[in-house]
Amino acid sequence: MGQNAAEGTSFSIDDWASDAREVIQRIGDSGRELLEVHRASSPRAEETAAGWGLSERLGEGQSALETFLDSAEAIVRGALSLEGALRSAVSGDSAASDSDWLPAIENQAGVLNTHLPAIEAAFVTIRHTALDLLRWSRRSGHLEGSELPDRYRACFVELTSHAPSFDAQAATLEEELAFLGEHYPDSAEIAALREALARQYGLRDRFRGFLRSVVSPPLDLVFEETDLFLEDWKSYSETERGHLATEFNDCCQLLLYYPPGFRRRVETIRPPLSGGMEASLYQLSEGDDRVLFLVDEDPVFESLSVTLLRVVPSAALDQAIDETVRSLYREFLIDS
Repeated sequence: MGQNAAEGTSFSIDDWASDAREVIQRIGDSGRELLEVHRASSPRAEETAAGWGLSERLGEGQSALETFLDSAEAIVRGALSLEGALRSAVSGDSAASDSDWLPAIENQAGVLNTHLPAIEAAFVTIRHTALDLLRWSRRSGHLEGSELPDRYRACFVELTSHAPSFDAQAATLEEELAFLGEHYPDSAEIAALREALARQYGLRDRFRGFLRSVVSPPLDLVFEETDLFLEDWKSYSETERGHLATEFNDCCQLLLYYPPGFRRRVETIRPPLSGGMEASLYQLSEGDDRVLFLVDEDPVFESLSVTLLRVVPSAALDQAIDETVRSLYREFLIDS
C-alpha cells in the first residue's frame, strides 16, 4: 500500500476502501455460491434454506456490509483530519490554538455519533447472515468434500488485513487526547470524543470476535424446546413470536463470539444447590416478557445446547422460576 499524504498513516485510505469493496463483493459471490450448491444436496437442505429465508438474507447481509464500510470509511477519514489537528497541538506548534483542534474534536465526535448507530445496526444483520449460513451448511446443508464454506470464511479473513494500521492510529489518538486532557481537564469536547471512541472500540472488539467465530467456527448452537415452553408460546401472537425469536437468537449468538455481551444481556438464576453444584439457568428480559432457558456444552457433538424452558409475562416470572427450579434440581435443592 502507498503512503497516505497525512503523516503518520501507514496505509492509503483510498486503497483500503477499494480493497474492502472488492472483498465485500467476494463475500456476496461466495455466499450465494455456497447456498446454491449446498441447497441442492438434499430436500432437507432446500427446505431449511427456504424456511430460514437464506437467499433473501444474503441480499440483506450484502447491503449491510456496504453500509458498514461506508460508515467506517467516514470515521477513518475523520480520524485522519483529527490526527493532523491534534499533532500540531501536542507538538507545541506555536501556530496551533484551541480554534484549530477544538472544532476537529467536536467534528469527529459528531461523525462517530452519526455513523456508529448505522454500523451497529448493520453488524447485527451481517452477523446473523454469516453465522446462520455457516451453521446451515454444517447441519442441514452439509455437502461432503465441499470447499465452499472455507472459501466463504476466507473472504472474511481479508477484512482484518489492515487491523494493525487501525490499531496504531487508535493508539496515537488516545495518546494525544490523554496529553490534551491533562492540560484541559474540564474540556467537555475532549470528554465527549473519548466517550464516543470508547463506544467505537467496543464495537471493534465485538466485530473482531465475530470474525474469529467465522474463521475458526466455535461450538455449534443447537436449540431445543420443552413442552411447557411450547404451551407458553401458543399464547403469543405471530408478531410477538417473531420479535421474541429475533431477540432471543441475537442474544444466544453472542455465546459464539462475544460471551461478555451474552452475560450482560441475561440474568443468571442461582438456586441454592448442594454439593457445590451450579445451575446453568438464565432469563432474558424483553419488554414485559421473560424467557427462561438452559445453556449446556456438549463436547462430544461440539455444540452448545440451548433449551427453552418457559416464556412468561414478568408478573408470572417468580412462579415460573420456582416451578422450573423444582423440576430441574429437586434432588439438589437446599432446604427444599
